[in-house]
Amino acid sequence: VQTLRLGRRTDQLQRESVSNQQALDTLRQMIAAAVTASANGDAQPVHAMIDTAVQRLSKTESSIEPAARFALWQEIAESAFRAECHDQFEAIVQRNAPAASAFHGPNHPHAAQWLILQGLAREHRRDYEQAADLYRRALAVF
Repeated sequence: VQTLRLGRRTDQLQRESVSNQQALDTLRQMIAAAVTASANGDAQPVHAMIDTAVQRLSKTESSIEPAARFALWQEIAESAFRAECHDQFEAIVQRNAPAASAFHGPNHPHAAQWLILQGLAREHRRDYEQAADLYRRALAVF
């Protein structure tokens, strides 16, 4: 009975792993396409591609392990920032930074990366004092 349960659990984990990898590959391809469009000066499709990536990840995020999920959100946020899609960037950061920091813990480098993203969002809004505070907090972790 124990061996049967272990076999079922192994099968389930393998299916989840394949599903996670497929989701990661799809979203990474979308991000790469958005970055390429941005480099070519085609700004409108970048906004649409970022929106599509956000929608797809939002629909599948519950099936992706948290560390991979937050890494994907971070990739999309950074892509939105580089493409100067500031509203999308801020929405992604605002939505995910608290949960990512809670998952990783306040002294983890990944939590510090989210602090930097929050700082960039504050800096874009010209809230330099808050941005500096977030950058200092991130630096303390590193």
